[in-house]
Amino acid sequence: MKKVANMMGIIGLVIVLLLAGVACSTAVLPPEGYLKVTSSPSGATIGLEGPEGPFVGPVWETPYAFTNLKPGTYTIHLHLDGYQDWSTTVQLMANSPPQSIDATLAPIPTPTPPATGSISISSSPSGAYIYLDGTPKGYAPLTIHDVSPGTHAIKATLAGYEDWATNVEVTSGSTASVSASLTRTSTPTPTPKVPTTVLSVIVALAISSIIAAAKVRRGGKYQKR
Repeated sequence: MKKVANMMGIIGLVIVLLLAGVACSTAVLPPEGYLKVTSSPSGATIGLEGPEGPFVGPVWETPYAFTNLKPGTYTIHLHLDGYQDWSTTVQLMANSPPQSIDATLAPIPTPTPPATGSISISSSPSGAYIYLDGTPKGYAPLTIHDVSPGTHAIKATLAGYEDWATNVEVTSGSTASVSASLTRTSTPTPTPKVPTTVLSVIVALAISSIIAAAKVRRGGKYQKR
């Protein structure tokens, strides 16, 4: 009886070990054509291209595991807002072990502010010609771009108005505003013009007066030279 009990115990142990081995082999071995894609940060959209072209289907996001992929070359594309796009290529072989792709996504760099500024110029009345540091730029209103930071001289000219000038401070990445208010030039009082006929009469009378005075000085006799 004791022998039978020992034998039954050995048989039961063998059965337990066999079942455990089958369970372990089933749990450890992933399906064939296994490719797991993860990213940091997660949530990136996955694009997959295989030997037969791009995969079309639902939206896959990391982490995600593809299974039953045929042997061949696969390209993985990852996209996540605020991060630079990422891609890589992997080769899957027949009966190859499972493969994993772990991508570290780089943030999109913050744009560098421009190293120059701008000047927006208007004039009253409009149409004044604008000079920047002595260089002609055009008629107001206008905006001058790519101006180096610092102090710059602005001059506005318009026919019938006095020249207008000022200095403006320009900083990188910003636009300085200038408004030129022009003043009319003062009109000089014109000198009255004497008519030619009146002037001729005045000259003739002056000559006659001179001749008459000369006759008086010579005793009423006019002597020719």
